[in-house]
Amino acid sequence: MRSPILPVALVTTILGALAGISITLVVMSDEEESPDGWQESDSNADGIIDEWINFKDGVFLKWERDHNFDGLRDDWSEFEGGVPVLSKKDTNFDGKTDEWVQFDEMGLANEIKNDLNFDGKVDEWTIFVMGVQVGSRSDKNFDQKVDEWVKYGKYGYRNRIDNDTNFDTKIDEWIYCGEFGQTERIESDLNFDGSVDAWEFFELGHFTNGRYDLDYDSRPDSWSFGKFGQVVEQHWSLDGSEKPNKKTFYNHGVKTREEFDIDQDGVFEVIKKFDKLEREIDS
Repeated sequence: MRSPILPVALVTTILGALAGISITLVVMSDEEESPDGWQESDSNADGIIDEWINFKDGVFLKWERDHNFDGLRDDWSEFEGGVPVLSKKDTNFDGKTDEWVQFDEMGLANEIKNDLNFDGKVDEWTIFVMGVQVGSRSDKNFDQKVDEWVKYGKYGYRNRIDNDTNFDTKIDEWIYCGEFGQTERIESDLNFDGSVDAWEFFELGHFTNGRYDLDYDSRPDSWSFGKFGQVVEQHWSLDGSEKPNKKTFYNHGVKTREEFDIDQDGVFEVIKKFDKLEREIDS
C-alpha cells in the first residue's frame, strides 16, 4: 500500500537525485477547492502551453511537460495517492520515450531504464534501494546482450565492475574498487579462455604495477611499473621463465633505454639507449 497523503497544502520537489529526476508533488488541503481534471500552464510565458497536470479529488494523477518548448510533450509522470509511480522521458526530443523511471511506495526511484542510442530498445538498467544506487547493467554495443555489470557500495560508489569486452557473453575483465569508487585492481582474461592473464594494481586511481602472462602458460612473463599513473619501467622474460632478462625504461611514454641479461646470470650486460623519437643512439 502506498503512503497516505497528508491533508495540508503542499508543493514539494521530490529530488530523485541519483535518478536524475525532479518531480513536483501537489496535494490540496481539505479546505481548498479540488481542481479535478486537467490544468494547463505556460511555464516560460511564451504564450504556448507547456505543462499539463491532471487531478482527481485534489490529488495528482498525471503530470506532463514540454521541456524544449516545441509544442510536443516529452515528459510524462504518473502518480498514485499523490506519490510518483512511473516517469517517462523523451530526452533527445525525437518523439520517442528513451528513459523510464519506476518508483517505490515512498516515491523513491527503484529502477531506471535508458535507451542510450535511441533505437527504441533499453540498453541500460540502474537499480536503487531506498533511493541509493546499488547496481546497474548495460549493453554497450547495442546487440541486446548485457556486457557490463556494476555493483555499488554502501555510500553509492561503485565497488566492482564486470565487463565482457569482446561481446561473447562471457565476462573477461574484473575491476575492483575502493570505498569511494577509486580503481584498486583490474584482472583481465586477455585471450578469452576463461582464465585471468593480467593483474594490474592502482593507488588513488593511478596505475602502480602489473604482471602479465602473455604466453598463456599460467605463469607471469611480463611486469610493468608505474609512477604518477604512467608506465616507467617494464620487465620481460624472453625465454618464458618467471625471471626477467629484458628491461625497458620510459619517460612520459617514450622509450629511453633497454637492458638485456644475455646469459641469464642476473647481470644486464647489454644496454641500449634511445632518443626522443625512440631511435637507438650510441651508448
